[in-house]
Amino acid sequence: MTRAQYQKVLEAYAPAVAVKSVDALSAETTVGVAPTLPETAHLTHADGSVSDVAVEWDAIDASFYAKTGTFTVKGITQDDSRMPVEATVIVNGIDLSKATVTVEPNEFTADGAAKEPAVTVVLDGATLKEGADYTVAYTNNVEPGTATVTVTGAGKYSGTVSATSPSRPPSPAPRWTSPSCRRLSIR
Repeated sequence: MTRAQYQKVLEAYAPAVAVKSVDALSAETTVGVAPTLPETAHLTHADGSVSDVAVEWDAIDASFYAKTGTFTVKGITQDDSRMPVEATVIVNGIDLSKATVTVEPNEFTADGAAKEPAVTVVLDGATLKEGADYTVAYTNNVEPGTATVTVTGAGKYSGTVSATSPSRPPSPAPRWTSPSCRRLSIR
């Protein structure tokens, strides 16, 4: 007997067991942490009654929550309806907002060329890898003023953190204040 056939039998002979609808089920977790799925599903039965029923969930492979994103887990309600249910799991990245960003050199002379100093990102004592763990964007890094480096999480990291670096104008050419200062003699 298929699930659809079983549902028809329940609707005809056991409307208090037949399921008309299931409230949405969801969970959130952080990269690398197994999600805690809802213990029950809220069911509305064909006769209009409602119930909260225990759910037995399929096993979740760790690869599903090893990176940011969304995935679905299937389960079965543990009542006579044996209703299949699904939970949507959102996997959030590890927040970079508390990371330390170091820029080297931390000051530069503006010369009309874009400056892209080396960036080091450390979070909870671990040095992250550019490209795998974060990306870098530079703004206001050509003219004198304050340049900004914005680090955006990638892979298992999310969020952004920024650092600034002053850029000074180039040193002016020496200016002679009087004609007598144009000559220098060394003895």
